[in-house]
Amino acid sequence: MRADTVTPATKAAAASRSTLPQWVEEACIGTAYTPLEFLSLPVATQEQFVKTLHPDIALAQVTATASVGKVRTEAATGLSRAPVQSTISPGQPLAATQMLTAAASTPAKTYIEAEPDTSGGVSLNFASSGSAQVNTTAINPGNWTSDQIAALQATDFHVTTNSGIPASAVTVKNAAGQLTLTLTDSAVSQLTPTGTNITLAVTGPTATQQPLSIVVNVWRPSIQRAHVSLDLGNKSELQFMYSGYYTGSSTTTHDPMTISDARLMDVPNVNVLDNSGSTPVRIHGLYGDTDNSSPESFGPPLTSSSLLVSTNDTTEAVPGYYAIYQFDDIRHIEMTASGQTLQLSYDGYITDQSRLAAIGLDVPELVLHVESTLMPSTGNTQMAMFETVSNPKTVAGQANTLDLTNKIFFERTYDTCFTVGGGTPEDYVPIDYMPIANDGPLKGYNEGLAIRSTETTFPYTISYNFNNKNGPDAWLGSHWMQVNGWSDTDISPKEATSESINIPPHDDYGFTSLTDRGMASKQETAGSVAYDDHNGTNGDTGIAMKWSSQAVGPFAPGDQKTMVFNSQVNNSYPPVLTVDNKTLTVDQNTANASVPGTVSDENSQKVNVYYSLDKPVTPTTVPAAADRHLLDSVDYGIAAAPHDDYLPFNGTLSSSTLQAIKTAVKDNDEHTLYLYAVDVPDATQTQEMVSNIETVRINPKAQAVLHFETAAGRVLRAPVTKRGTAGTAYNFKDFAATAADVTASAATDLTGHAPLTIGTYALDQSSLPANAAGNLPDSNTGSVDITFVYKPLSLSLSVPDLKFGQHPLPQADAAYPNKGTGTFTYAAGSVSHSVQLSAALTGFKDLTHSNAAPLAQADIAFTPTGGTAVQVPAGADGDTPGTATAITGKMTSHAGTGNTIPFSAINLEVSGNAGATLKTDQYKATVMYTLTDADTTL
Repeated sequence: MRADTVTPATKAAAASRSTLPQWVEEACIGTAYTPLEFLSLPVATQEQFVKTLHPDIALAQVTATASVGKVRTEAATGLSRAPVQSTISPGQPLAATQMLTAAASTPAKTYIEAEPDTSGGVSLNFASSGSAQVNTTAINPGNWTSDQIAALQATDFHVTTNSGIPASAVTVKNAAGQLTLTLTDSAVSQLTPTGTNITLAVTGPTATQQPLSIVVNVWRPSIQRAHVSLDLGNKSELQFMYSGYYTGSSTTTHDPMTISDARLMDVPNVNVLDNSGSTPVRIHGLYGDTDNSSPESFGPPLTSSSLLVSTNDTTEAVPGYYAIYQFDDIRHIEMTASGQTLQLSYDGYITDQSRLAAIGLDVPELVLHVESTLMPSTGNTQMAMFETVSNPKTVAGQANTLDLTNKIFFERTYDTCFTVGGGTPEDYVPIDYMPIANDGPLKGYNEGLAIRSTETTFPYTISYNFNNKNGPDAWLGSHWMQVNGWSDTDISPKEATSESINIPPHDDYGFTSLTDRGMASKQETAGSVAYDDHNGTNGDTGIAMKWSSQAVGPFAPGDQKTMVFNSQVNNSYPPVLTVDNKTLTVDQNTANASVPGTVSDENSQKVNVYYSLDKPVTPTTVPAAADRHLLDSVDYGIAAAPHDDYLPFNGTLSSSTLQAIKTAVKDNDEHTLYLYAVDVPDATQTQEMVSNIETVRINPKAQAVLHFETAAGRVLRAPVTKRGTAGTAYNFKDFAATAADVTASAATDLTGHAPLTIGTYALDQSSLPANAAGNLPDSNTGSVDITFVYKPLSLSLSVPDLKFGQHPLPQADAAYPNKGTGTFTYAAGSVSHSVQLSAALTGFKDLTHSNAAPLAQADIAFTPTGGTAVQVPAGADGDTPGTATAITGKMTSHAGTGNTIPFSAINLEVSGNAGATLKTDQYKATVMYTLTDADTTL
């Protein structure tokens, strides 16, 4: 701590500043100023020193304290500093240049986070050289020499804290370049997981010496170790906890954590306790999960990962294997238990530069804040993990600028294994698919993975359900992957040698790319094998889940991502139901109808299939037994559980059921059958269980959407929608003479053809869409898109030049004949219809005098051969055409080239009234022709 030498001058100075605020006394530490000198500096300069050297002092205090009149000189105290050579008025420039140099020196900054040892000690080493950055692993010496560092005494360090722990509770010792802070027992007992900032400020011995600003965040963990048990019925319990199996008392410890233990804390663990026998038997699902009697022990399971981190810029740790890592260390650890909820929070760090480079980050360290919660989910039958990872706003006491938006991604891996009691681990336990989801983000796809013991005595399943908006967007069952802490010799050449399950091109083992979703988009039968088989021939199995950078999304400083999955334990299983057809067509003439399908139940012998007409049901809201409508039943007979096979049922509707449906469909609307299966309790379970819900749409509405586009995808007109009942036949390529244009027929008319021409395009009848005829779909969407392709019409027009020569200014109405040919020619290609020619004329622009008025009192008269003249009026100016006028009647078109439209005369007619404004200049106008072929305009 800094101690001032007592002299008459210092006594006088102390007397004069006795009423100064405490913050002023602290703020001048590390500068070349006394408190009075500091307070006389401009406010902006005071704020800069406070922000740089003492960030724990509120800036509001600076602006709230009035400045003092003059700077007074004071004898040097502690370490010598440059003398002040003049007095300074507030707001004026410094005259003492030597003092300015010392005060303006950029401090050498250090920010270190540390746990005290059992004696309350924290040992810190000085780095071998200074850095312009904030040091986070060793003290930044700035431009100090090793001799100057070694000469530092305890009294040279000014100590402040930012919490209720007083500076007097911290003892500073410097020996051979190693700095030791020792906290009193009382101070240690007050430490929290967040920590206390202990700031050590040192002023340099020379004017050019950098001040040292050393911030040590001293923290201690708070670990309340506990587990939660959920009664599953059937004499079994689900138990969950963090890390290795622990069922001891819920005690709190603050003992220092080792790095290896700390990293393994964030592993959600699910176990089963079977109480069916005289002695409870534990069944666990992670490899190496041994009992932990000590609340501080977080060793096993070593081969399942905590949170894994990487970015889209990751490189291959070894050929074919992406780099992805657990944290090097976790700090600020707090674990709590309240009722049936366990919570864990910590800051995770990756500081290894080779690892940071491997995942594409050029930063001193990656720091993320993690908040994890384990709690029962709805129904109290499964564990839910909620984990929120944040990109902190400050790192090492400085503003964080690392924006990882659409770049960072996370993974978790489980080394799956079934072990019953103290028996031999089933490390080869197969990975099966969970049922297809009826709702949620994974609706229509398998909602997760499960492992099932091959022990028939304990037929338990542990499932991992990912059907949540914050669930992983990629997951798979695979061979166990290597995680940090195990040597490369423990794995075969095909497995990853880094903490990774991203291993292209081995798509049988891992994600084939950073965007691969693995098994997250599958539609496999529930209970079917996702990886390995049920004979244990492929050895070690595992499960991986990934939240891709797309799922994480924005991740700038201050942003966060929540990740969720559920884990459930079963020893009795609900039926799994499927139906063969998702639609049913019934009208008043229907005599018989059925809804066939299959049903499976692993442990029950008999299963009943029920239906509900138009009244939705869920697995938790099925009607009471007396109110159910039986559709069919299946029975495994004498077959021993577990059952892997699906039994078929016919699902023939009874006459009363069919009549109820026929009555319902009289409204010509869509109706729904909800099918569900309920097993019959027997020796394997005490309560009935309900299957998934299957829906069958009765007379479902469907549609065909007709699109009209060019080969390049340009839309030529708005789509046309035709509607009917799913399964009804349609034909939109009927070109019979009586067939209608689909754009002009009723929305319920399911026959006809696309328009032959649209604008300047003709229907390409040589490549009609394959689905132009078929049946309206019975899929969930109930819609089919049919796209007709059109080609440009082969219609071209050649027009004659119009030249009317030179003439005197007219004094009366005048007509001037065209001096060129009067014949138009066109080519009609393969399309032959009637054609009609129209023309529009702009005003005549004066080409000699640009500002002269145009000739608008004029027209061009076209006289078709054998016809009468048609006048096309000029527009108001030289850029705007007048009214378009048909200059021929409808003429029969002929396919091929050389078709002509002859005119016997084409005359320019000028009104005599125009003479007054005309000049002896050259005039020019533009004629725009339109050739119309049926409803096609060119």
